[in-house]
Amino acid sequence: MADDERGVVEDFALWLRQVRLSGGDVSLRELERRTRQAGTRVARSTLQDALDATRLPSIDHAVAMVRAMTGDEAMVQECRRRWTRARSAMTGVAMPEIPLRPTARQTPVTGSRDVASPGSAPVHPEEKPGPPPPEPPSPAAGAERPVWWRRKIMAVSAALVLAAAGGVYAMQVIGSSQSPRANEAPGATPTGGASSDGGGRTPSSAYTPVYVNRPLSVRNADEYFDLIAGTVVPRAGAWTLSTYAGGDSHGAFDLQSLTDAYLAGRAVPTVDDCVTGLAQHPTRKVRFPQAQPGISFCLRNRSTGDIAVVQVNDLDDGNWAAAVFLTYYRASAPPGTRRPMSPEDETTGPPSRSPAASPRPDGD
Repeated sequence: MADDERGVVEDFALWLRQVRLSGGDVSLRELERRTRQAGTRVARSTLQDALDATRLPSIDHAVAMVRAMTGDEAMVQECRRRWTRARSAMTGVAMPEIPLRPTARQTPVTGSRDVASPGSAPVHPEEKPGPPPPEPPSPAAGAERPVWWRRKIMAVSAALVLAAAGGVYAMQVIGSSQSPRANEAPGATPTGGASSDGGGRTPSSAYTPVYVNRPLSVRNADEYFDLIAGTVVPRAGAWTLSTYAGGDSHGAFDLQSLTDAYLAGRAVPTVDDCVTGLAQHPTRKVRFPQAQPGISFCLRNRSTGDIAVVQVNDLDDGNWAAAVFLTYYRASAPPGTRRPMSPEDETTGPPSRSPAASPRPDGD
């Protein structure tokens, strides 16, 4: 982890520790129990990592922790703002405000006055809610800012610069996929840089970004990332990604039979990096120990040629939960060919392919 990233994670962990103290210094075992009852279980190992600044937790886990610590929705909203700023500083991409996932529905207990309201932490007879905890103290006006504050300002400034550069790059990619290259004769083969796809086009010009850095999370192995739509769904679809025990109980991402993968490491890969890596180092297995938070990997749909980039943000090997950032590139068909239709494109006729997911090992 780079020094700037470590500083951002330490700042967020310091704030979480202050919130925990203001909420009564609840034990990790009790926090895990409260988050499980509220519908988003956070394992004790994940809680400890977040409080020790080992890594930045996912937005769902951070929100669940603060809600379990305080039961104060104002603090939960503050958690969302602080997490968004921290993630933007780490990735260099300005992140939008992320809406809260709905929590599990609370079942009222007949005859009891201590009934939890939707979206709040459960109320137990021995734990009567008190007044909202005070906001962690902020530096006094005019006082000198500590070192970590100056580091945060530098990280946010760098994030804004990188976000502007990323916007320019995205416009160039989109423009190159829609118009011929300047100063290049029709049908000429590019020289240097990325290799051609055989139709006189470099890989980047053969792909169109559909969505970029979309934050998504699955709570267990029963939910799926819909790579085409960029959503979380309850069942396998035309091109989906899920999680499972991995055969060794350490966890893994479950790839469909039509999917190839390439582990890109900590650098977020471009579509050109994915094309090269998938050609030279394809794999069919992406296990949690290989794809720890901060690692990125590429996926290719062999049926359509589409590519998805998965940036891992958080993992939980207790219930196979995963939080990621997804980027999706649609492949354009080379001249003289027809791109295979996906279910979202088909309006008539039988489906062109079976969307069945790859079987999972027994006992996982």
